[in-house]
Amino acid sequence: MKNKKIIPLIIKIISFIVIIIAVIITFRICDTVNVNNNESLISYIEKKENSSNIEIKKKKSYGDLCFLLYTKNNNSYKLIILNRDNIFKNRYCLFGSSGSSFKTDPVEIYIFPQNNYNLVVVFGNNSKLHASKYKIVNNDKILYDENLNVNQYILGIYKIKSYDTFSNKVEFFDTEGDRVF
Repeated sequence: MKNKKIIPLIIKIISFIVIIIAVIITFRICDTVNVNNNESLISYIEKKENSSNIEIKKKKSYGDLCFLLYTKNNNSYKLIILNRDNIFKNRYCLFGSSGSSFKTDPVEIYIFPQNNYNLVVVFGNNSKLHASKYKIVNNDKILYDENLNVNQYILGIYKIKSYDTFSNKVEFFDTEGDRVF
């Protein structure tokens, strides 16, 4: 007699657990995106950022992070950061962005602290600067020296040791070696 009452209860509990797991998985899939599918990625960004008419200009990954530089109406730009999902390793969720407004300055610098290092993200629109290279300098020491195409968007991700005091010095130069920003 007891078994007849326990078995339906066990079935109900197992069914409830399966439904909860299905809801969680569905939510995770709906709240993440495959960064290798540009159409889905654009749709995801438009939804998350409440924006439209966006175009992805640059995309770079670093560890579990994916950095995207995109424009709205091919004008101002914005950086968005996605974090790899813990369960679905090929999917990413929104982690943060360069702010609530679109950027109009030629370039921006974003320092992203990690446990033992900092990520320095340099991003922007080089068609306004016409720089041929930029250097990341810390205490008069050149850490990175990057060549550029004059009319391209910039998205560079650099690892800086956390014990270095970073001076936020990123210098842009034209083809003659003159500093332009």
